[in-house]
Amino acid sequence: MNKLDTFRNLFPDFYNEIKNGHQQTLSKNHSGHGFDHDITVAMLALKIAPSVRLGQKAWCASLLHSTDRVVEDTKVKEAMISYSQQLKHFFDENEIIEIIEAALRHSELNQEDQKDTQIVLMDADRLANMQSAVIIRGGQFRHNIPAIDLKYLDGKKDPWSTYENPQTVLDNIRLIISQYTPQLRIKKAKVLGAFYSGRLKRYIQSIEDDYKKLGLVGIDV
Repeated sequence: MNKLDTFRNLFPDFYNEIKNGHQQTLSKNHSGHGFDHDITVAMLALKIAPSVRLGQKAWCASLLHSTDRVVEDTKVKEAMISYSQQLKHFFDENEIIEIIEAALRHSELNQEDQKDTQIVLMDADRLANMQSAVIIRGGQFRHNIPAIDLKYLDGKKDPWSTYENPQTVLDNIRLIISQYTPQLRIKKAKVLGAFYSGRLKRYIQSIEDDYKKLGLVGIDV
């Protein structure tokens, strides 16, 4: 039995309720935060968590962390509490509160008051968004901006690009690398992050090399 099956069997009602929520509600507009993303984050959380119990809590928090893409904003916490009723056979009340808090606060920048479950979830979420699939997701969900800008194929991003508002899909990838890598806190996450970011950087370099050979870098067409 693989790890995913082990955890699906450990928390069957919790898993199925969240999966059904994704399938039935607002998740059609999830912008890359569908159930497949939640499962990816959950399995990464297991990989980087410093202890078994922490990994178990972070796995559950990972499944909850896209609830804001599934229900209306005013009902997010209520939905998380409802889903988490299915965890009472395994976690005590304080642990469940920590799981919900981690999911609710997962999009924050690093802060001193964040508990261990939230730290694992945040690192795992960043890692999931640094995997190679981000290249496909970037084009899919940012189809309204150019893929590249020839003026900025010399290793630099458009100065108008920000994390919230990249000017090209390529800049989106650049900004993910520059924003997420220094925010990773767990040792195993840093190692994995270095691997993922290195792979993305090589991909970006391959694009720049293609256009250099055509003499099309740094020009305005």
